[in-house]
Amino acid sequence: MRELDLEIGALNVGGNRFEQLRVQLAPSPWRLAVSNPQLDGRLEWPAGSGQPYRLLLERLQLPRPEGSGKAEAAPPQDDPEPIDIGSLPPVDIRIASLRLGDEAFGSWQLGLRPAGSRMRFEGLEGRVGGLSIRGEGVWQEQPASTELTLRLQGDDLGDLLSAWGNGRVLESERAEGYLQLAWPQRPWNFALARSRGELQFALEDGRIIDSGSASNVLRLFGILNLNSLARRLKLDFSDLLQSGLAFDRLSGRYGLERGWRAPLSRCGSRAFGQYDHDRAAGCRR
Repeated sequence: MRELDLEIGALNVGGNRFEQLRVQLAPSPWRLAVSNPQLDGRLEWPAGSGQPYRLLLERLQLPRPEGSGKAEAAPPQDDPEPIDIGSLPPVDIRIASLRLGDEAFGSWQLGLRPAGSRMRFEGLEGRVGGLSIRGEGVWQEQPASTELTLRLQGDDLGDLLSAWGNGRVLESERAEGYLQLAWPQRPWNFALARSRGELQFALEDGRIIDSGSASNVLRLFGILNLNSLARRLKLDFSDLLQSGLAFDRLSGRYGLERGWRAPLSRCGSRAFGQYDHDRAAGCRR
């Protein structure tokens, strides 16, 4: 066989529907190219035994994940048959441009490495705006479960929040974070309402923007309304509230259990007065 060139009207993969697909298969070396308005990339066969396949995507657009901005309960989505992870090949994945819904979600890469009954996610790296994300994870079957650890470092956390559908409700000059998540499903069946884990973050030189789309993020920080906060402090922030609440440093540690966010500690400071908005939590600088 020399080459294969097909046009497919619609194809469902992992619950995602891709339409107007062009598929090209070429030998020597074997490679499979796929393109449509949502997807453009190719799969390259390994050059030698034991080497990974390479999945190289110039662009990939997926629907926004369920629960990306909400924590409502969702029914399990178990697949009917178990997957023999040990029979899956190793794959290196690179995505030059990822979009979730209409929002740009940066560039990503990772390696899938089967190890017995477990699939390891190695060398996970992402770049979203000015933020760098690194991590690793594991997926296992019988029962199905997924664990993921991410470390974040960069400047403006607002880039990530905006890409995740929360709007630009916060800005920072420096950001560091750590996220550990686990859910009792396969990786593609993620839902916040079924997840547990821990979130830690530290932000410097930024502001929280009081806007209609900020309620979920402000609730996470324990600030339900910036105007109410100002009244409780009995200080006049009327000039600052027009453009948000500035901070020198904002940090926190949160537990996640089935979508409920439980603050373990949090602290913040103002440029004037060095106000601890949660002094009772025992925050330290």
